[in-house]
This record gives sequence, structure tokens and C-alpha cells, in this order.
Amino acid sequence: MKTEEKAMKKLLIVGLLICCISAMTIPQASAATKLTYWTLFSGGDADFMTAMVNEFNKTHSDIYVDEAQNAWGDYYSHLLTALVGKKGPDVCIIHTSNLPAFASKNVLMPLDSAITKYKLPAKDFGVKLWAGSKYDGKQVGIPLDVHPFILYYNKDILAQAGYMKDGKPQIPTTQDEFLNFLKNIKAKTGKLPLALESNGFGGYRSWYAFFAQAGGKLMSANGQKMTINNQTGIKTLTWWSNVLKETGANKLTYDESVSLFSQGQAALLMNGVWATGSFEKQKGLNFGAMPFPSLFGGKESWGNSHNFVIPKPAKVDQDKIKATITFIDWMTANGEKWALAGHIPSRYSVLQSEKFKNLPYRPEYAAQMDNIAYLPSNIHMLEIEQIVADAIPAVYSEAKSPAQALADVEQKCNKLLK
Repeated sequence: MKTEEKAMKKLLIVGLLICCISAMTIPQASAATKLTYWTLFSGGDADFMTAMVNEFNKTHSDIYVDEAQNAWGDYYSHLLTALVGKKGPDVCIIHTSNLPAFASKNVLMPLDSAITKYKLPAKDFGVKLWAGSKYDGKQVGIPLDVHPFILYYNKDILAQAGYMKDGKPQIPTTQDEFLNFLKNIKAKTGKLPLALESNGFGGYRSWYAFFAQAGGKLMSANGQKMTINNQTGIKTLTWWSNVLKETGANKLTYDESVSLFSQGQAALLMNGVWATGSFEKQKGLNFGAMPFPSLFGGKESWGNSHNFVIPKPAKVDQDKIKATITFIDWMTANGEKWALAGHIPSRYSVLQSEKFKNLPYRPEYAAQMDNIAYLPSNIHMLEIEQIVADAIPAVYSEAKSPAQALADVEQKCNKLLK
């Protein structure tokens, strides 16, 4: 605890410095190559990003990055309209799952030649992250991070139930043991053993992780039909639905699940890495974080990434392309600064650095980076993900059977894929 408390104090100091830096405007050097940069970040993420951009500008007199923070709600529609009209930024952020929708409209510049020409170290990036940023065999994005679904745990509750050893949580690795583990926690502590946003995206993301661990694929290799209403899909969804019902976590909202864990009323929480920052500010919460539980053979978890992309300009300016790659290289090479927001940096060199290893919590779940079950690269993925996320909670609330819910998903999604 003393080590984590010291690390937390350092992190809070860094956070205060970032807030101060974020409020400052770094003047543009008159001879600098100017880059316009659009982001979709908000809250703490936005503060950390702005601080990094300001530091880049301060240390690069020949390049000036003008960051514009956009509202999350209409970011993608606004961005697409701008890119189609050739009025977009020089560089911007797009999620991995959204890359196909943009790349298919021919508004993103393939980056392979620029990566080679300006010596961006491609092999330093997470293998799955790098592959996930391709479209039609071409590199259209450069990953900044990965933000997977992970497992948060309350050390005090697990210790009370007898599941902490040498400061480490003793999480079972088989389905039967995991269910018994949850039941024992409730019996010995009276606390909710597991919290999860079961009635929204959390319900789908948790099932999808287990489905991927069992070898399941969301759709066929050619992307023409869904492949979830099968033995693997039904087995994993049936088991997971039963676990949630037996432990009382089958009807929670996102806010309810986070509140239960942050107030010390739940032993475990399944959520994204983005929750780390808020939990470490919660006074008296003695928690840890780790990769998503491996219960079906594999170690996969749902995940997505923020990518830097270069919109296809009306006229290519090689000075701007070079400056943009320099900016992206610096931002990703300094990923430990972005990790303060909770995300896992995209580059191995950052993960192996002392600066990252000395951060609290993040190194504990960083191994998830190499075990990400990205959604398939498909231009309809936004609609498909929403359909799946809407359908799965009906199983948890017992409104539909697993087979019925998965069949409904396939029917709706296959109409999009034809």
C-alpha cells in the first residue's frame, strides 16, 4: 500500500501540473509547419491530450500542432462531412472499429510509404494493434493506445473472503470455479461479488470476450454473414447469463456498477481501462486491476484503439506529411504520458520503460494488449455493434433465450451484410 500511495501522490502531482499546462497556449513559431489536429476526447482524457500537444509544440520549434477538441456525440458525422468535402484537419483520431467506414469512402491516406520514408518504427507497435489499423491490406491508422475490458478487484473484500495471497488476487481459471468463487465471496462478506453494466455495452463486451476466448468469431471470414448463433455462442452466453443472474449482476446500469465498486460494495467490476483514473481518486478504495479473466481457454478480451489518421488532402504536401509522422512518432513514443488517462500505450518500448512500469495499476493490466479481440474490419461495424449491444441484455433479464437473442442478431445484421 505504501508503494501505491507514493505512486498515487506522484500521479496527483502530475495531474495538477497537466491541468496548469492545459490552460496555457504555446505560441506558434513563425517558420513552423502548422498542423491542424482534431480529437474526440473529453474530461480527463482531453486534459492529458492537450498537455501532450503543448509539450510537443514546446519541444519542436519547426512544427506547430493546433488541436481542436470536438464534441463526442457528433464527432464522426462532422469529421466524415469535412473529409468528403476536403475540409478536414491534417491529422485526427479515429477508433479502430470505425476505420473501415472511413477508409471505404477513400478519405484516408494510406500510410505505408510515409511510414517507411520517415522511419516510423512499425515493429515497436503491438502486433494486433498494428494489424487492426489496416484496411484492404493498407495501413490507414497508427494506433495511439488500446483500451480493453479488464477486471478491477477490491483487495479488502477479496482478503476477507480468503482470495488474496501475497498481495495478489486468486482468480479462478475455470467456469465452475469462477462461479463458486463469486458465491463464496457473497457468503463470506455479504458484498455483491460482481458488478457490470449488464443492460448495455458492458453486457455485450463481457460476453464477447468469453465468446472470443472459446474461439468464436463474430462473422464469417468474407464478412458476408454473422456467425454467433452456434454452439460456441449459445454455450458462452448461456453460462454467462446464469452467472450474472445467480450473483445479482444481471440488471445493473453503467453508473450503478461503477458506484457499487467505487463505494466498496462490490468485490469485482468488469469495465474498460478508462475507469482507472476515477477509481484512483476515490478516497479509501483499496483496489487493483488485472487482465480480463481467462475462463474458456483463450485470454482474449474486447478492446478498441484510438488511431492517428491522415485525411486524404486535395493536394499532397510532403512537408506536412513528414511533420505529421514526426508528431505521431513523438506522441506514441511518449505513451506513458497518455497512460495517465488509463489507456495502454501502443508501443512495446513504452511498456518496457521505467516511466511506465512506475505508474500505479497500469502495468498490472498492460499484458492485455497482446490479447485483444478486435471487432472484424467491416464498413457496417458501427450498426452491427449497436445491434449486438441492444440484444444481449434481453438474455440477462430473461426476456429472451440465448438462442433466440443470437438468432435475432444474425437476422438483423445479415440484412446489412448482404
